[in-house]
Amino acid sequence: MELFQQVSASSGTAHTEFGDFANVGTYVTAVLRWANPIIASLAVLMLIIAGYMYMTSQGNPDQIKKAKEIIIGVVLGVALLYLASLLFNTIGIDINYH
Repeated sequence: MELFQQVSASSGTAHTEFGDFANVGTYVTAVLRWANPIIASLAVLMLIIAGYMYMTSQGNPDQIKKAKEIIIGVVLGVALLYLASLLFNTIGIDINYH
């Protein structure tokens, strides 16, 4: 399965699985619009799981450490996602989540 299936020579438009795109900016916007809700849902799920692990650890240091690592990973991942969105907006790739 190829991501870029065909490029029209007359218009310069790439035909992909996400739609037809004239440049990289519109492609990145489409991918982020599709991926952000999924990533946010997974982040919430992982925070719930890590919180449950932390609450049920009963003082087990290994379980507490594992839960804290998951929480830190989720927070860093979400921060990285939103920093990427900020970077794209700064360089002129408009990412409006309508």
